[in-house]
Amino acid sequence: MGAWQATRGSTDDPSQAATAAVRQQVMRTMASVPEFATANDSFKQSMSEALFLQAMLLGVGLEQAKGNPAQTKAIGRAAAEGARSMGLDLSAMVLTDEGFKPAD
Repeated sequence: MGAWQATRGSTDDPSQAATAAVRQQVMRTMASVPEFATANDSFKQSMSEALFLQAMLLGVGLEQAKGNPAQTKAIGRAAAEGARSMGLDLSAMVLTDEGFKPAD
């Protein structure tokens, strides 16, 4: 969610419904990928920590970039590129109270 928000230059808090729905989407997706579903606790902890750190850095970066459109766009581009490297096209998604949906 943080990367998606960064691509839009947003620091707004998503609704509780959207947050819960995305959490469920992520859990279902990770459970369906054998490499994640069968991973040991150490791997899961490392991944969790890396994703948490990334989200924190994006959030802090966006807060620091407030009022600086060029810096905000650069952070958004970096977030989009990082997501693309994991097979996600954030520009093709919208965030709803039901989670992420394809953009029209």
